[in-house]
Amino acid sequence: MKTKLAFRHKKDEIKGPYRYTACGLDNVYLLNGYELYQLEDGEGVSVRDLEDLHCAIGRCLAKQDGPLQPKELRWFRLHLDWTQDKLAEILACTSEAVTQWEKGECAPSEKNDLFIRLLYLDHIDDGAGFQTLLERLRQPASQPPTSWMMDQAAA
Repeated sequence: MKTKLAFRHKKDEIKGPYRYTACGLDNVYLLNGYELYQLEDGEGVSVRDLEDLHCAIGRCLAKQDGPLQPKELRWFRLHLDWTQDKLAEILACTSEAVTQWEKGECAPSEKNDLFIRLLYLDHIDDGAGFQTLLERLRQPASQPPTSWMMDQAAA
């Protein structure tokens, strides 16, 4: 069982824990910053500054110890707004591997786990680092070297 993650909004008084499963994770609790209301078919919730809350959740997940759990991997992918195919392309693996990670059938390597965390942190900080680097790596060099080149026969 993962540790409970509790979040509170800076501008509201503590109300009491509300289990926030709508984010897709089972261990996230809100201490305030939410309003509950009755709907015809059950209870509804309104969350204050939802985007900021999701960034706080993401930062917490990215910095926690231990490997990411399947729901956490999926959470990162969805908040990066990527398909399984897109994440697989970035990590140079197969979409089947990403599916297996998200189902808990196997785990990503430590490097891929770390890279997913870094990609998310880069994403919420305006993508100035890793995203730009990834795009530059995928583009052909603007000017090929004039005096040296890789010898295909030796490679």
